[in-house]
Amino acid sequence: MKDFAVTQDLSKDFEYGGHFSISSSEDETCKEDRDKSDDNDSENDKPIYLID
Repeated sequence: MKDFAVTQDLSKDFEYGGHFSISSSEDETCKEDRDKSDDNDSENDKPIYLID
């Protein structure tokens, strides 16, 4: 029963976007960085958050 409770708590975090709100703010930062570097290396212009 204890394990089930932990699983429920984690589900709440994802349900309310606790994790994803962090990711979206990183996306904005990456966008700004990409915009700055577009003039120099647009061929290698890959957002960091897509590379795992």
